[in-house]
Amino acid sequence: MSNVQLLTTNHKLLYEGQHTSIKQAVEFAYSQNIPLHGIDLKGKNLQGINLDGITLHSGNFSEANLQGANLSEATFKSCDFSSSNLRDSCFCYSNMLHCNFRLSDFSEGDLSMASIENSEFEGFSSLAFNLHKAFKRQALTFIHFEKNIPILDIPTFITSGDIMIIKIGKYMILNEIPHTFEYDFPLKSITK
Repeated sequence: MSNVQLLTTNHKLLYEGQHTSIKQAVEFAYSQNIPLHGIDLKGKNLQGINLDGITLHSGNFSEANLQGANLSEATFKSCDFSSSNLRDSCFCYSNMLHCNFRLSDFSEGDLSMASIENSEFEGFSSLAFNLHKAFKRQALTFIHFEKNIPILDIPTFITSGDIMIIKIGKYMILNEIPHTFEYDFPLKSITK
């Protein structure tokens, strides 16, 4: 065991105690109802952390390993998850408002019945989750080479070998090259 400090992004002490890991310290502080607003967990290994039901404002999870994390029934407001590993994480029944998911990896992530609003995504892996299972999707933006593309419907992915296509509304991105169409179009199945 060692002395672990939980600090805000402004270096204000939130909690200090003897723990085996930063993950254990965060879970303990949360279990003791210690407010963790503004916590700075940038680059920390939080794999498998259980923060079920937490309410957190302005938390920094950028570049953190949150693989397999239980973040369900939680509220995240103005939190930074950019470049984080969110593989196999669970955000079921959570509320995410004004969050940054740019360059995060959401592979196998679960957003069942979650509400996601006014949040940003960048990179194909940040959209690699089941957005169609979310309860509410509002004012979402996909950033591609500093171009803001509104996510008005469920993004569609098509992959074949080295070719990767994503369709977002009237935008189609083919191997990182964006194409814009004047009108929205449905993807139709092709039969012979």
